[in-house]
Amino acid sequence: MENKQNDLQLIVQQFDINSNESLMTINNEENFLIELRRLLSAKVLELLKSNHSKLFSILYRIDVNEIAVRKALNESSLIEAAFKITDLIINRQLQKIASKQKNKSNPGQAE
Repeated sequence: MENKQNDLQLIVQQFDINSNESLMTINNEENFLIELRRLLSAKVLELLKSNHSKLFSILYRIDVNEIAVRKALNESSLIEAAFKITDLIINRQLQKIASKQKNKSNPGQAE
């Protein structure tokens, strides 16, 4: 859990979320993800309202699927879109973590 939590903290840093102290004290993975989703969705919503270019720049760096982001924006209210984009961000980061763990356990194999 600790390595996964550390890797997920990268999202907090990239989005300049100030409340990561509350995340650091959570030992349960499920509760950590719930709190991360709450904090991140608020930040995504803020960026959707005020700074689209910064949001899309971060999403590009994280490598979130642009088509899925555009679909969320087109098919949802702003608040719903923020939650959908947040889920895309978290899921992408979890994919990266799983890939990293797989590569550690199978160092001779390429993906």
